[in-house]
Amino acid sequence: MLIVMDAAATPEDVRRVVSTVQGLGLQAHPIPGAQRTAIGVTGNRGAVEPAAFENLPGVAEVIPVDLHIKGCPPSPTDLLKGLLALLEHVGGEG
Repeated sequence: MLIVMDAAATPEDVRRVVSTVQGLGLQAHPIPGAQRTAIGVTGNRGAVEPAAFENLPGVAEVIPVDLHIKGCPPSPTDLLKGLLALLEHVGGEG
């Protein structure tokens, strides 16, 4: 899951989201940017309910990620397998 913070989000807003993520037993990975901060969420074994974050102050968007690519970092072969799976998934929706 990727949580995108609003451009006007305060450091306290970001801390609140990180704390909520950690309270669910997951890991939060804040990614500060020039305009906004995004927070990657890892450690889940299944879907995480976006509603847990959507109404928190400073959250602009919650983007579910439903593709798993093994490895950290993934090997080139595993990365290609993941991209092919993504193309197959996206192609099946249209």
